[in-house]
Amino acid sequence: MKFVFFDVKNYEKSYFEKNLDSKNNEITFISDNLLKSCGLDKNILKAEILSTTAFSRLSAEVLDKFKNLKLISTRSVGFSHIDRKFCENRGIEIAITPHYGDNTVAEFAFALLLNLVRKVHFALSEIKYGSDGEKYEGAELFGKTIGIVGVGSIGMQSVRIAHGFGMKILCNDLNKNLFIEQKYNAEFVSLETLCQNSDFILLHAPYTEQNYHIFDENMFALMKPSAYLINTARGELIDTRALYKALSNGKIKGAALDVVECEELFNPVNSYLENAENNCSDCLKKTLINHLLASLNNVIVTPHIAYNTKEAAERILKMTVQNIREFTSGEKLSNSLTNQQR
Repeated sequence: MKFVFFDVKNYEKSYFEKNLDSKNNEITFISDNLLKSCGLDKNILKAEILSTTAFSRLSAEVLDKFKNLKLISTRSVGFSHIDRKFCENRGIEIAITPHYGDNTVAEFAFALLLNLVRKVHFALSEIKYGSDGEKYEGAELFGKTIGIVGVGSIGMQSVRIAHGFGMKILCNDLNKNLFIEQKYNAEFVSLETLCQNSDFILLHAPYTEQNYHIFDENMFALMKPSAYLINTARGELIDTRALYKALSNGKIKGAALDVVECEELFNPVNSYLENAENNCSDCLKKTLINHLLASLNNVIVTPHIAYNTKEAAERILKMTVQNIREFTSGEKLSNSLTNQQR
């Protein structure tokens, strides 16, 4: 079979070369993400198995070019970068890497929260000019209310961490979890109630058609002017323009974003120009707003690195190899997207 890997780093290439059957299969590694679809070599388009990360965008237009495609093994737990309906219609299987970063992402969310609230990044950038104690005044987490949107495997870890900080915990999820309520004294509430009462809000929900832009102007209007928003889930959960307005107008106090809308164009800055033929004017507007957001003193933007630890990377590689081996041997996919949906 023909395997094609996109978004490949050197350590990943070494691992896959060592652990996949290269004698009986043709394997191609590409360091770039799958955006430049119009320039793909005809040999690449013969791929039967694709492996990418969330930095690639597998739209129907792109996927339609791969006429032999049978499996997409994404090296992520999220799948919003893949046109799932197209895959279902074409009979293309999707395998993910679930639970590789449950603790990893939750820990990073609190790293962002603490950094933002205690103004660590701001203080570091100004240390050479001398310090001003009042300028760096922060807030404690102890005794404050945290709202956690999306209480799946990652959100549950954030509940655990928040409980350790002595915080009051509000949760919003499609499913109520009695274990979390009882062990961590958490309360499941509506999203509106969560926004009205939370000092800090963490987003851990997956991106679906139903929760696109769930944080819009109306939701920001409900939040406390002292509230902070932290997103380590997917950029599409937040209306970028509405967030910028809320931060600029003092509707909320701050935000930390590891993900943004159209993030594949955000870093590096010239990505839009390189891939303009595959993008719309709406993405250009969002990319411009992302850069405005990043320039604000009450905002932290990181380049989608919440998952990025040595331990998590090893789990991703192992599961990706498992996914491909199971598929090529005709076994049932343990990490099929269909099997993972709650």
